[in-house]
Amino acid sequence: MTEMTFALDRLVCIPATYDRMVLGVRAVQRSYLETTAFLQYMKVYRPRMYSRSETQPEAQVTELPDPCIGAFTSSPEWAQRLHAAGLPFWLIRPLQGFGEEIILKVVQPWNPSEHVETEPAPDFQSVPAGRTFADRLRAYHFGARMQPWYSNPLKIATTGSQPASTGSAGGSSRGVHTSTVVAVQSAAAEARPSHSAGPTRGPSMPQHGEKGRAQRHAPYSKPSRGKHSSHSTHKTPFEARDKFRIPDSPWMAPTIPGWERALATVDRSQVSSAGARPINVYVLPEPALLISSERRDVYLNHYQLMRDALQYLLGNPDGAYRGLTPQEWRDVLGGKVTERGASGSKARARAASIEHVLGPAMRACGVDIREEFPAKQIQPTTSTRAKELTWELAEMNFRYELPALDAQASGRDRVDECLECFPGKPIGPDLEESKLGFAAISSLDRLPYLLRLAALMRDWRPQRLPRPSIISRAVCEDDWTPERIGVLEEEVARYYTQTFYEYFGRAAVIPMRLEHELGTGELPPMHMNNIPLMNADDYEDGMINED
Repeated sequence: MTEMTFALDRLVCIPATYDRMVLGVRAVQRSYLETTAFLQYMKVYRPRMYSRSETQPEAQVTELPDPCIGAFTSSPEWAQRLHAAGLPFWLIRPLQGFGEEIILKVVQPWNPSEHVETEPAPDFQSVPAGRTFADRLRAYHFGARMQPWYSNPLKIATTGSQPASTGSAGGSSRGVHTSTVVAVQSAAAEARPSHSAGPTRGPSMPQHGEKGRAQRHAPYSKPSRGKHSSHSTHKTPFEARDKFRIPDSPWMAPTIPGWERALATVDRSQVSSAGARPINVYVLPEPALLISSERRDVYLNHYQLMRDALQYLLGNPDGAYRGLTPQEWRDVLGGKVTERGASGSKARARAASIEHVLGPAMRACGVDIREEFPAKQIQPTTSTRAKELTWELAEMNFRYELPALDAQASGRDRVDECLECFPGKPIGPDLEESKLGFAAISSLDRLPYLLRLAALMRDWRPQRLPRPSIISRAVCEDDWTPERIGVLEEEVARYYTQTFYEYFGRAAVIPMRLEHELGTGELPPMHMNNIPLMNADDYEDGMINED
């Protein structure tokens, strides 16, 4: 039953192509048939096999066997039992016995390859099996239970100040997810440019003459050459944006106030454990990236064209996807997904890397990246749809970043426990979930998710960050008022965003919400802006029904 439950969960939670979906349906069918066959054997056939006619005459079999596949046996004893059970069987006899037998008919056996699938499924890992039938059957069932659903692309690079810790190789406690692995950063990842929200502290450089005495500047900002200089620095909106502050834009999904405040108040006065090289990769584009550029329409259009392929990529359990840097995501959203550009240039090398990562997923979803990207015609996107897309990106990034942070901060592999902090599936969440979980209007509806996250936080061990006492005591408290829930919410959000910065060296992607009525784009009479989710002192009697 557990195996069938996992197979059904995979079909519900993980986006897949038609071929993968067919394999998932077959897994459910096989588990169902094996379960019903076992129940029938225990309830019907086994009593028939071992019953005695004088004590259980009703257990005797009829003339015709039941419509089952049957069995092969060389044992006369088991042949008698199978006959008593009403199961078809084939009695295998020694060859030397046929010399004295009269053969009435020669039957050509079926070729298994003509009736069952014998070729291995493409893009799936093989399951090692033993020599005997029992070993192969055991290996098959073990592989079906332990086959990972998907892999977390946030395979974190270790730093000298933070020891590496790894999750179990077999996935989570249920054996259905791959663990969030803390791995040494590959040479290719090392070569990626690093873009942090604040100044990067790099190694000291030799300084000479007047240039050596000049003040050093942060990355991406050039020293001013005077107010009359024609070479004065011009920052693009993205370069000037502080990632610890959510853009105030009609195209952006509304924030949850307490989470937004927590992100804005992250203490960046000290170098994080990530050091001078933050772990600056994202599972999906950062939500603000879609709407903070003058190319907003292009970015939104391209993201919608590749949305299914990106979700398919996240549902691929092979673990090859490692996430992309902000610059790579800008290239992707700009339509630069194929190897083009000047030979030997960084842009061409980056495009080749992107094509290698995204190309298979695009082709699996029927997207011709060379013909469809960049798009020849840009379809306009409404602000309502843009809010839904940015909410979706924020939610999926958050649902991947939390397990990655938990694995790093606790040294444990608890993907299942992390997913219980969210109201739905990890990939492709439904828009209805934008009003559930941490975004629910009622504080009592938010409380279960806050308590689950607080329970995880009890095992976090950041080096320089004390854990708030209310988080340590949360699981033991029973009397929760709206005021106490508001305090817990504030502390959970602050502890999460600060701990994320401590381990990743960048801003976390925080959960958001949607205010409008889904399918209409209209705000309800009392929408979320009128309800301060996080300020406990602002709750008024009658504003929120806590029952």
